[in-house]
Amino acid sequence: MAGRCNSRESRLNRPWPVFESEAWGGTNPAGVCDVVGNVAEWAAVIREGEIAQAVLCGGSFRDPGESCTVQSRSIIDDPQFASAAVGFRCVASWAEVIAQERAISRMNRRAQR
Repeated sequence: MAGRCNSRESRLNRPWPVFESEAWGGTNPAGVCDVVGNVAEWAAVIREGEIAQAVLCGGSFRDPGESCTVQSRSIIDDPQFASAAVGFRCVASWAEVIAQERAISRMNRRAQR
């Protein structure tokens, strides 16, 4: 995965803005970007009695490229753990993104009148 996502090998040492990976050639053959790497996805909290653990997926900028896969899972014993290397992945279709951008443009034009 190195070179296709923001992993330890990219040497950026920080998360990059969403869609910046496109400029680095980070899209996959389906044209999707930011699926792995950059920040590990906070996917779930597993509770068993008094014990809670967080499940992280996808690897981060701190992980080696071979750990940045959709199958990658990490368990954190502290579900309140916070880090620049952990976040959420938001998913939207391009149609939804374009529709929202058009609605915002219309609102901005109206506000300028």
